Amino acid sequence: MYMRFVTAGLLVALAGCSRKVVHPPPPPSEPHVENAYLDLEPDSKLRIILPLPTAQGAPPGFEIAHYNVTGRRGGRVQLEFLSAEVSNDGRTVTETRPPTLPFALPPKAAYIRLLYLQRLSQADHNMAVLAAGHMDILEAATKQIRADPNSCRSDDKIVCSWVPPHVAVRPEK
Repeated sequence: MYMRFVTAGLLVALAGCSRKVVHPPPPPSEPHVENAYLDLEPDSKLRIILPLPTAQGAPPGFEIAHYNVTGRRGGRVQLEFLSAEVSNDGRTVTETRPPTLPFALPPKAAYIRLLYLQRLSQADHNMAVLAAGHMDILEAATKQIRADPNSCRSDDKIVCSWVPPHVAVRPEK
């Protein structure tokens, strides 16, 4: 009898100390109809992280390029290269020239948009960089690419380029 009271008391004490498990909300059952985008704004920054080819078994190297988004009249923007660093084999070296990017990044376009297209889930997505001299052209291209991702093309009015896998384009304030 005494053992039952001790065991019951021990179980009650341990239950009070247990951690509450919080489960994240389930992902939405329907894919997002609207895909997100972000227009680059004056006085913000853009960081681009590029993987570097490495020997098999070696730790991955990468290059980080920093750009300033400068403002112009009417909400127009322009990208200005600030700096870059290459990290490889545990060493980081500063670069004075912008890296060669595996996608088009328009230095003189008036409006620049990062378009995020979600496919089947939040883990299955793509990013495109769009740029145009006029906002109405950018809006029309965004709608077209949402409807048909294969329509991402550049011409004399619009620049559209897909960001390759393993490359990160991150806007920052």
